[in-house]
Amino acid sequence: DITFDPGEGLTWQDDQGSLNPAFINSLILEPDGKIIVHGSFNFVSGHPLTNLARLNADGSIDSGFMPDPIAQGTVGYASALAVQPDGKILLAESVIGPNAVNLGRLTAAGSTDPSFVTLQVTEVLGWSSACDVMVVQTDGRPVFEGHLGSDSSFANGDPKGMTRLNLDGTVDKTFSPVLDSYDLTAALVQPDGRIVIAGSFSRVNGIDRPGLARLNPDGSTDLSFAPTLTGFAGYGVYALALQRDGKLLVGFPDGSILRFDAQGSRDPSFYLSSGGFGQGAIWDIAVQPDGPLLVAGIFTSISGVTRSGLARLNGDRYLSHAQAQFRSIGRGGAGDIELRLGVIPGRPLNVESSTNLIDWHAIFSQTPDDYLLKITDPHGAEPVRFYRAVQGYP
Repeated sequence: DITFDPGEGLTWQDDQGSLNPAFINSLILEPDGKIIVHGSFNFVSGHPLTNLARLNADGSIDSGFMPDPIAQGTVGYASALAVQPDGKILLAESVIGPNAVNLGRLTAAGSTDPSFVTLQVTEVLGWSSACDVMVVQTDGRPVFEGHLGSDSSFANGDPKGMTRLNLDGTVDKTFSPVLDSYDLTAALVQPDGRIVIAGSFSRVNGIDRPGLARLNPDGSTDLSFAPTLTGFAGYGVYALALQRDGKLLVGFPDGSILRFDAQGSRDPSFYLSSGGFGQGAIWDIAVQPDGPLLVAGIFTSISGVTRSGLARLNGDRYLSHAQAQFRSIGRGGAGDIELRLGVIPGRPLNVESSTNLIDWHAIFSQTPDDYLLKITDPHGAEPVRFYRAVQGYP
């Protein structure tokens, strides 16, 4: 979407004065269309702003948002944020390295909220960084990765990776879901209060849910949501977003985005492979009210358009035109060439090979039924071999 233009974008200026791409890990869309961006940066469109900024709907800087120094990362890295229903902003910021953060609250204008006592959140048993993920439930209570110290009085014993606060900032000890690995990478709260979580876990409350699960508002596992990440689970999930129709967008560090329905089944009509995002990872996705997608991560261009760390895509209108993308090409055990592609199931696919970029010969012409495809070319003995793939429409 070329109408969304954050100018020079979000960048990090090093000690030598060189500008580098920003590391953005959170996007918050406010009801008025403004966008809070958060991560590791010190310039926004050429203006000095560190780790936290608010943009207008067109990508320009909101000059009315001036975060207090606690949010400006003067001591450490800003790891997560969330906005409460009253517009106040919860912010987690590293103070002692990656294993402990200060969790504080700002007003909607960016000043420190004196009614909220800053808390220190620590990692859980050495498994994960503290407070990399934070969301707010529909009743205003924040849920975050990490804990506030060992305490056996929780409902399920010492909290295993997630903590919830009451509205007054005290810890809610009735909420203590048990994960077999405590490294959360993304989470979101649905309008009905259920919480979708992603991370390196395999089981949640004793139930198999590798990498992606949904909790009920009380922290128990939602048994009606049983997704499968076959072919993608090894990448990890970096981003989650919920569309207005209840479908779930899931982003991966190779740039892929999949969509799932409310029961966890993959939508075969929707797929974006890494080729659409250059060589960058996708760290967050946000859905705007009119449909377009905001995408944040580590990249310098998207679809041939220069965008440093933040871009807007035209929703299904962009993704529905995604083509097959080569993921890897290598030699097999018998010396054959093995091609792995990301494809859109249900659409006819043609893969051709050539030794001179003039004469092309078909090696695959079928309609795939999965997102990942492996093709073996038995004629790969030539010293030079080229491949091309075109995917059409049903």
